Amino acid sequence: MALPVHVDSLSEDADLGLASVSLAKNHPKPVPIEKEPGAAASAALSVLIGYPTAVEAILARIDETTLKEIAQASGSSTEDLVQELARRKLIRPLATQGHLGVVATDRLVYDAQTTSVDLEGPCSTVMAK
Repeated sequence: MALPVHVDSLSEDADLGLASVSLAKNHPKPVPIEKEPGAAASAALSVLIGYPTAVEAILARIDETTLKEIAQASGSSTEDLVQELARRKLIRPLATQGHLGVVATDRLVYDAQTTSVDLEGPCSTVMAK
């Protein structure tokens, strides 16, 4: 089920944006994000949920037969490629488990054993409510 997304704000200084959706009452509740000061501590176990930052990272998770079908359907257009991936519901978040290596006022450094995929997204502690 697709949800209408509202872009709340976009940063002019970083590759960052804030968006929101209105969920129906019967929709599953989202994973809570830590809001308490001091909840993030160095070496704290955490889970990162996010999307690959490049189309290539999404394509790397798809079997060869499906890749060929997608290439035929989308041609050489990146926009058509992304539309085809979305139509097939292949743009999905990844979750990794790791720990916070550095906790500073201006950044969190998340360390986890992953593939070469860059992830961006909300971080929730393993012991979240």
